[in-house]
This record gives sequence, structure tokens and C-alpha cells, in this order.
Amino acid sequence: MRVLNWACLVLCSFVSWSSFAADRVLFIRGGDGTGGFLEGGSDDQLCDIANFNLSPGNHGWAELASLLRGEGYVVTQIKEGAATSGSDLPVDLVSLDLTLYRLIVFGSNNATYGASAVDKLETYVRNGGAALFISDANFGSNWGDAPSSDQPFLTRFGLIMNQDNGTYSLTRSAGDYLAPTHPILLGVNQFDGEGVSPITINTNVNPAGVVRTIIARAKTQLRQPNGVNQGSLRAVTANDGSLVVAVAGSGRVAGHFDRNTFFNRGGAGTDISRFDNRIYARNLFAWLVSRTLSPRLDRTGWTATASTPANAATAVTAVFDGDVFTRWATGQTQTAGQTFTLDMQQNRSFNRVVLETGQIESDYPRGFSIASSTDGVNWQTIATDAQTDPTTDVTFGAQTARYLRIQQTGNAVSNAWSIAEINVFSDARCSLDIDGDGVLAATKEGLVLLRAMLQLTGASITQGTGITDEQWQAARPHLNANCGTSFAP
Repeated sequence: MRVLNWACLVLCSFVSWSSFAADRVLFIRGGDGTGGFLEGGSDDQLCDIANFNLSPGNHGWAELASLLRGEGYVVTQIKEGAATSGSDLPVDLVSLDLTLYRLIVFGSNNATYGASAVDKLETYVRNGGAALFISDANFGSNWGDAPSSDQPFLTRFGLIMNQDNGTYSLTRSAGDYLAPTHPILLGVNQFDGEGVSPITINTNVNPAGVVRTIIARAKTQLRQPNGVNQGSLRAVTANDGSLVVAVAGSGRVAGHFDRNTFFNRGGAGTDISRFDNRIYARNLFAWLVSRTLSPRLDRTGWTATASTPANAATAVTAVFDGDVFTRWATGQTQTAGQTFTLDMQQNRSFNRVVLETGQIESDYPRGFSIASSTDGVNWQTIATDAQTDPTTDVTFGAQTARYLRIQQTGNAVSNAWSIAEINVFSDARCSLDIDGDGVLAATKEGLVLLRAMLQLTGASITQGTGITDEQWQAARPHLNANCGTSFAP
């Protein structure tokens, strides 16, 4: 039963709810001309989060970025300086306000970072930040660039980044998961990589306040880091992992063994659509930022209408199919007054809407007005603005409504208006305190919820609990709007 499952999730997760407003993710990308020395040196090798390449063997991370936006993250990217005299220039982490970000992803970074930058990152993590390190031989202009760029940071947490060697998957059934109940592996029975760079726990050091854990083991052999040249091979040991995490102070660090796991579909070697790679990616980022629940509203059953005709290639349903490579479009240039209306099928509480344009980034609305309605007839304007960015990310005061209408208020003589994905988010807490006394009592709230889960109705819900029918009728819409339930009166 859908009601029972959602209610169980609510009960199990009630005590932990992260601050979604702070979940900003920064990707650090290598500088132009610093990647792919093994495969021609193309910047495509640097896994840009705006790379929508779907060609066979692609190296893009746009599908990963869309997955994250669909979970409510604000995703940005900074490039290191271009290689003009050998190595590229590092991002100025010392001057950068790291507290703006919940997570920093060291992806194709290739620069050499000094002690001040390393100090800054370590302090950021220990104070509650998070960092993810992903290495690859093609992140760099030689064998040493990628692991050497990561290593100064990882040393502070007692970890070692190795060079590329081997292609394999990790499976639950084969016993490859050394921490099979870890949240990152929830629902993940298999994930893989190609040309992998395992991470080693350095047992010669024991950094204060750092707890290191191998979540999934490494296999066969690994190649040890050895400067600019290929390092020597050795058999993996119990200290090597394909996924290694560390808790440092109040922050978190993870080392993942391969960039290919997150490529756009059809990517080189493997990609985000293979095995359980997509679930793995979602779980990995959620664990790093300490999420227990997603702020995204479930889009099951939602419908939409548009004021301009849609054909098979631009169907309105494309906006909530979970695929950033399909889209709805107006089929004509942008003119003021075009509308897109979303029906969420019941009143829901929300305070944020995110629209993605997908591959055609210039099809963002030049201006917009967003309105909400409980009946589809009477509308209240909740946000208006101009737009210059491919992702339209709008936050406003908390609303409770069934319908959302986005009106395009600008003009673009050369572009249609497209929406590849639309997601609606809520930061409302899922409170089970039905009678408002600040106490969750099994004999009161628990009994009422159990009866509601069993689909009882009317006075039989509250009889003998001490909670009045009026309190239940007031709490029920809140539960349905914020907790994913669909309790009947």
C-alpha cells in the first residue's frame, strides 16, 4: 500500500531533516587544455557538468548535474586556469567563501594546490562541509596530474589516491560491499567503473578525529601513484577500496574510483544509466550532505497543459519523465503570454520551482511570472523576474496549492521556450505532532496514524486517543501535503 509505505518512511525519518536551502554543490573542473593526454587531449575528457554529449563513448556529466538539480541541489562549476606553461592554475580556494557550498567535488582538477588551500579545505570539512574526490588518468596532461592534485587534500584525512588500472563492477551478491547496509548502498546491487583509480587507507597515519571506512572493496591490481609516469602495479589489499569514506569532525569526505560511472548515457566504458549507477550517485551525494529525505515532491500522476501546440517530439509530459534529453517546447519563438500549467493532482506545500532547458540552453524563458491556484480558476502570483540563466531556479514564500502556472513574459526572436525538466520542492517539516503539544505519543499520534494507514475513516480514527476529530481534520491536510501521505477524512 502506498499510504503505508510513505507513513513508515515518515515515522522512520522524522527526527532527521537536513537544511535543503544550503545544499549547494561546487564542481571544480580542470583548465582548458589539461585533459585527455591518453586520448587526444580534448576538453571533452574533463567531464564538464554542462556537457550534454550523447555520442557513443561520451565523457559528459550533464546527466549527473540534472539528476542533482532534480533532487534540489544548486549545482555550479568553476574551472581551473588554462594550461599556458605546463600545468594549469588552481582555483583560489583561499579567497573563495567555501561556506557557500555544502559539497565540493574535486573532479577533473589537475592543478597543484598549496598548503593554504589545503588548510582551508580541511577546516571547511571539519566544520561540517563535505568533499568528493574522483580521479582518472584522462583528468590531466600526464599520469600524475589527477592523483597529485587530489593528494594534498586527501593526506589530511589519511587517504591515498591511486592511478588508473582495471575495469570492473562491484556487486552485493559477490560480497564486494564491505559495509552493505551503508546508506550509499541502499537499493544499489551493482555499480561499476572503467579504468579505475581505487583509494587506499594509509594505515601509517591516523589523523585526529577522522574515521575512515571502506564501503566497497577494490579488485585485482591497482597502480600506485608515481609522479608524472605510470606507477607500478600491486595486488589490492584490505586497505584499498573503490568507495572509501571518512568522517572528519562534523564533515564528510568520499573517494570514488572512476569518472565513467557518472557519464551521460552511452558514455565511454560505462555511464550513469548502467546497473544501479544512478541510484548510487543519488545516494552518494545525499550521504555527503547528510540528507535523509529529498525535498522534491513526488511527480507521480502529475499532468500538464500548455498554451502553444505540442507535437510528439515536444510533449508536455517530457517535463516530468526524469530525462533531461527530452523536452517540451513551444514550437515557436518566445512571446509574452505563453503559459505552461502544472497539475499536481492535490494541494501540496512548496516554496521552490526549478526549470531546466536541457541541451538547448538558450531556450530559457527571458522573463516569467509564476502563479499558484487551489482550484485552477483563481490564481495568485507568487514570483516574477527576468532570466539570463539556462536553469530557472525560483524560491518564494511557502505555498499550498494544486496548480502551478508559469507564464513566459519576455521575447526572443531566435529561440523557442523549452522545459526539459520541472521539479517542485518543499522545505516544510513533516510534523507528526497532530495535537500540537510538542510530544509524539505512541498512544495518541501513533495510534491515529496506524488507524489512518489501515484506511479507517471518520470517528474511528481518533476514538479513545485523546486527539479530537477537529485536531485530526486540521492535521490531515498537512500530513498529505508535506509527508507524502494520502489519508482520507
